[in-house]
Amino acid sequence: MRSGVLLLPSAWTPAFCREIRDAMDAGDSGPAEIVDGAITVDDQVRRAFDVTIAPPALTRVEDALARLRAHVADFFRVSVTGSVGVTCLRYVEGGHYLRHRDRDPQPGSGTEHRRISVIVWLNSGASAHGTGEFAGGTLRLFEPGRRDVHQIIPEAGTLVAFPSEWPHEVLPVTRGTRDAVVDWLYSAAPPDRVA
Repeated sequence: MRSGVLLLPSAWTPAFCREIRDAMDAGDSGPAEIVDGAITVDDQVRRAFDVTIAPPALTRVEDALARLRAHVADFFRVSVTGSVGVTCLRYVEGGHYLRHRDRDPQPGSGTEHRRISVIVWLNSGASAHGTGEFAGGTLRLFEPGRRDVHQIIPEAGTLVAFPSEWPHEVLPVTRGTRDAVVDWLYSAAPPDRVA
């Protein structure tokens, strides 16, 4: 598998991002879970909300991600056979996710099939050159074997993809609300769905 980070600015239109955020506003939410030997909620590790959106909106999101799947697979030079499934995440002020990996290769971990983590941001964070709808919430990726850290300020409609075994974190949101859609691509038998 090719190493690196795939960034696709404008993968989704501003109108589509707004549509999904509206669906999140109308959806049901609960604390986002972590997988660490078991599926649990620990807001010291991860403070975010998993938002369930209405089936028609979910189908549109799944279809939009499916159209990008071949591009992601080509970039990483992997054969992708499916995805775990879309999760809509909302980070409000104070929301964060400490350094973690999306894939634990141990059989039975529930995440061992994940190969590529995919995020599409639905709104933009504040950058040094302008204002955003929220502040903080930067994605930090720790590429194995390298000292530098990829720091990515979310921008609405941008897709970022990276190997699921890479450590990464979401820095605390200090103002506003950060919304994103995430999924994990796999190239083996479909795994059980875990967050």
